[in-house]
Amino acid sequence: MQSAFNDLEAFTTKMHLLNIAEKDKIHIKNPFWVICPGSRWENKIYPFEKLKKLLELVDHPQLVFVTGSCEETKKVLEYYPNALYFEKPKFSALQHLMKDSELVIGMDSLPIHLSESIGAKTFALFGPSNSSVYFPESERSFVFQGVCPYNKTFE
Repeated sequence: MQSAFNDLEAFTTKMHLLNIAEKDKIHIKNPFWVICPGSRWENKIYPFEKLKKLLELVDHPQLVFVTGSCEETKKVLEYYPNALYFEKPKFSALQHLMKDSELVIGMDSLPIHLSESIGAKTFALFGPSNSSVYFPESERSFVFQGVCPYNKTFE
């Protein structure tokens, strides 16, 4: 996009924190991590059993799951029966929850981009999409670039 408009300056992310009503705030005692395991695109979703194994490898605080559908919530509860979760929270509530967390882990989907927009520490799991194109890394973000199960690359 930058080359199409002959804009050769480096892209910088500016923090854009949405306004939120007190009644919409989600209050959770720190420390906690926000986990966003889903995506509208099935091929962008990291297998939940592998995500659980990944989380078991690290010492982590309380996990707070954010889901975008009833199906995602069922999957979370299948692996974490006593999970604290929020299904389809308002964008402003989700963004403020991310701001208050120690880390946000998510797939190549809206939540990681929302997290990055406020400078929250973010670990993004990419599959077929090229993370160097679609997710600008910063000092507070990290990316795992996976592969497409059909051996295709999407630029």
